[in-house]
Formats: sequence, structure tokens, C-alpha cells
Amino acid sequence: MGTVAALKKDEIAVKAIDGATYEIDFTDSAVVTDKNHKKIDRAKVKVGEKVIVLALGHDMFDLEAFEVQLVDR
Repeated sequence: MGTVAALKKDEIAVKAIDGATYEIDFTDSAVVTDKNHKKIDRAKVKVGEKVIVLALGHDMFDLEAFEVQLVDR
């Protein structure tokens, strides 16, 4: 959980509540949802938005998002 710090076509950087910034693979297969888990347009993800990122990987340095949920500010 945190705030989107940067976006690239295939990567999302999130500044987490612990103060660290995590760079997470953000492939086309990742789903973007609202707070009710309803699928929404990927273009709604912008720098500064608060998000919850559900991701899988081997460790914190090898994560791939499968859902990015936008939450209220």
C-alpha cells in the first residue's frame, strides 16, 4: 500500500507506507480496480494516486503486479 511515485509502460514505482519505494513490474495482464474491486481503465493510474498493489515474486526486488487497486485519498 502506498502512493504511485512513477509510472512506465511496464513498471509502477510505489512509495510504501514504510517509506521505501518499490519498483514493480506492471504488465498488460495486471488488472486495475477501484476500491470495490470493479475493473477500471488502466489509464486511471497516475502519479500521486494512492494504491494497493497485489503482486507475486521471489522477493521484494522481483515483484509482478497482478492487481492495482485505487483507493480513496
